[in-house]
Amino acid sequence: MRDKGKVLQPSEQGWIGRKGDVISTARAEAAGDKAQALSRRSQAMLAAAGMTEPHRVWYVIRVDYRQEKVVDNLLRDAGVEAWLPMEKVLPPRRKGRKGPPPEPVMHVAWPGYMFVRVAPQPQAWCGILGIKHVRSMLFVNEQPIQVSDKEIRSLKVRLEREPEAIKSVIDEMKAGELVRVIDGPLASFNAVFQGAVDNWRVLVDVMIFGRSCVTEMDLAQVSRL
Repeated sequence: MRDKGKVLQPSEQGWIGRKGDVISTARAEAAGDKAQALSRRSQAMLAAAGMTEPHRVWYVIRVDYRQEKVVDNLLRDAGVEAWLPMEKVLPPRRKGRKGPPPEPVMHVAWPGYMFVRVAPQPQAWCGILGIKHVRSMLFVNEQPIQVSDKEIRSLKVRLEREPEAIKSVIDEMKAGELVRVIDGPLASFNAVFQGAVDNWRVLVDVMIFGRSCVTEMDLAQVSRL
C-alpha cells in the first residue's frame, strides 16, 4: 500500500512510512476506500464511453438486495445512464384507525434489479460489473439481455407515469394502429388506437365478441403490437 510515494508498513500506532513517520490506521483505510471509489468511477466511465448516444443499449443488472439506490447513485455519479424502477405503494392501514387513508409512498419496483444504458461491448459490461454491489448482468446464450428503448418507455409509463415517457409513447402511436389491452377487465383483447384524451389517457376501439366498443383507458393499460 502506498501514500504519496511512501512505502507503508503496519505498526501498533498505525502505518509507518519510509521516513519513519506514523500514519494512522484510519487515515490509511480512508485512502484505500478513496482509491477503490476512484477505481469504480473509472470503470463506470469506461462503461459509458466508446459509443455515441444512439448506439448505447439498455441492459438488466442484478444488485445486492436493498442496495439498489446506492448503486443508482454510484452509476449516476460516474456519468452512466441508469434507471431504477420505482412504483407507488399504498401503506397498509392499521385496524381501527380513522381519518384519511395514508399517502402512497415510492418503493423499488423489482428489488435486486435495475437497468443501465451503455455501449454494447465487453469493456462496458466489465466496467458495470466492477461497480460496488453489482452482482451480475442477466444473460441469455452467453449474451447479456438487451432491452429496447420502446420497452423502457413502456415500463416508465406503467410504473411511474413519467411525463416524458408518456408523451413519447403517445406521439409514436398513430390513429388506426392496432394495439393490445394488457390490463383491466378487457385485458388480452385487441383494439384500434383512436387518439389521446389527455396527457395519460387514450381512446381505443375494442372488439368485444364481434362488437365495436369505443372506450377510454389509461395509457399503461395499452401496449403497441
